[in-house]
Amino acid sequence: MTVIHDLDSWRHPINFNEQRLQKVLANLNQSDGIIVHSKPMQARLEQDFRAHGLEHQPYFVILDLFGFQAVRNQYDWQHPFNREIDYAGNLAKAQFIKELSTDLKFNIYGQTDAADLSDQQRQNIKFQGSYDHEAIPQVLTGSFGLVWSSDSYPGVTGLTGEYEQYNAPHKASMYLAADEPLIVARQAAIAPFVEKHGIGLVVDDLSQLKEAIDQLSEAEYHEMAERTHRIGNLIRQNFPIKRAVIEMVAKLEWN
Repeated sequence: MTVIHDLDSWRHPINFNEQRLQKVLANLNQSDGIIVHSKPMQARLEQDFRAHGLEHQPYFVILDLFGFQAVRNQYDWQHPFNREIDYAGNLAKAQFIKELSTDLKFNIYGQTDAADLSDQQRQNIKFQGSYDHEAIPQVLTGSFGLVWSSDSYPGVTGLTGEYEQYNAPHKASMYLAADEPLIVARQAAIAPFVEKHGIGLVVDDLSQLKEAIDQLSEAEYHEMAERTHRIGNLIRQNFPIKRAVIEMVAKLEWN
């Protein structure tokens, strides 16, 4: 059984010539079962196996999301509906934030540099500094966690953006472990999960973000937050991988 954490051959294809890619796929195809992030990841792997003449087809189980170990106060967990958006990451890798409406307020967690922001952007983008992996779910103060990778605004472009069509970002699990509803791109692999469980906003591109938030009432947000809290409990208990392993063992034993 193999659990895929990341596929660097998809994230950084320039580093993989045909021979190296063939070796990666051959090694994966030796497994009896593969736990993948999403249905699109499964479909592309199956396509890659066929394209490289690999006849053995392993069983697949969909993970959906990774777990994220965190401790939360079960009596004071709900985020305020302040319409602020949290983004944990390096602003150098998220230049699209500078192009967003200045009517939106952002809290940036991570290694950041505000030197090239305009005065107005400085008012709307608040740098909160860096925190340890386990501490982040305790310090997020916004209403939503932004899961977005793109080289430009407003759509999703670049290799990291393309990769999110297949993967389950750890950033999403981190926000959910903090009981924080998500904002994701419609093309992202996790978008169907977010919509199905009603745990965030799904937008075609970032130009729709302000309108999507403005249309949400406080009551609707609190209902969304309740659903997010239920999923967050499962994320903090690392339930997704436990469920996926049990499902895979059943497939391997009975097929």
